[in-house]
Amino acid sequence: MVTIYYRSSWNPCYIHAPVGGHWSSHPMSAHPERRKWLTITIEDIKEFVFTNGNEKWDNPSPGQNYKITGPGAYAVFHGKIIEIKPAKRPVLLISDLDNTLIGNYQPTIEALARFNDYWIQSHYFTGSKLVYNTGRSLEEFLALYEEGYQILDPDLLVTAVGSTVYTLNFDTGAYELRTDYYDLFNQDHWDSHIVDRMVQQEFPWLILPDNCHIYPFKIWFTAKTKDVNKYLKDLKVFLRNPENIVTNGKIIKAKTIVSGRYDMRYIDITPLEGGKGLGVTYAKRLFGFDDKDTIAVGDSGNDIGMMKGDHWSIIVANYEDDLIEWLRKKERKNILIAEHMFGDAVQECIEKIHNTY
Repeated sequence: MVTIYYRSSWNPCYIHAPVGGHWSSHPMSAHPERRKWLTITIEDIKEFVFTNGNEKWDNPSPGQNYKITGPGAYAVFHGKIIEIKPAKRPVLLISDLDNTLIGNYQPTIEALARFNDYWIQSHYFTGSKLVYNTGRSLEEFLALYEEGYQILDPDLLVTAVGSTVYTLNFDTGAYELRTDYYDLFNQDHWDSHIVDRMVQQEFPWLILPDNCHIYPFKIWFTAKTKDVNKYLKDLKVFLRNPENIVTNGKIIKAKTIVSGRYDMRYIDITPLEGGKGLGVTYAKRLFGFDDKDTIAVGDSGNDIGMMKGDHWSIIVANYEDDLIEWLRKKERKNILIAEHMFGDAVQECIEKIHNTY
């Protein structure tokens, strides 16, 4: 038997193949977990095409058919056949996006395509879960599709440096807020608007960004690197509030998360328990993965929170200095520094991790 997975918005959609000695069309069904993916299990075939049953056809090239070598499972993604070869075990992959899986020049686009092929081949249909844990807002994440990035739909989306969490509605295609995530925050010591007013008044070197900078459990600014080097310690002490000063009825307790490179930095301010690490905790609970099968991937200082704990982590070869400086302070055998950059680092290190078992 042959199982075929096919990504298409056609409804209905048919596979057209020589079954029982003659070419015929057979309806495909929606995959129960992968939106816009269709599937069919059919008797052994060696070649096929797809059709919507109304004069539209998908061939690899005009007059040609998709061809496979024999029984098994195959995915057809952007005109390419990918043979499904499950990994040794399912994993929970929690990855940053910018400068980790995606970039804006050709080698990074090619690396993303290789990651997609690998994930589809070994994980996408065999029990693994994919989580994007990004500094982007939901709107900024959705803009990636509009800009042409061919990213796979995640099983969970953590946005704004661990501030909010969404899942994709299978029927509507909309990302829906998971409000139960907010229960993980200590709201007694946080109010975004109070924190915003406090730090703007006390630290004028913080620069307001052009777009939205206030989220339910995060505010953010930019700053010149020279100012960060000079004043960051003062900001950290102010936010820790060791004297428990009450402001507008709240004893604010917060922390900073610094990322970026060169002359400018990003300054994220969150509750003490906030940051990308909280997204890791939530994803593990939601999907039921333990540390040995949970893998975080990142490149920058705001990924440090993802890499604390006993689960595996991958640092891509194109890392920022802040991340490596943190790692050098304490040896962590569960963190791998990849030889490859961007999406290529994922396959490299997952295979290394699986070889330890």
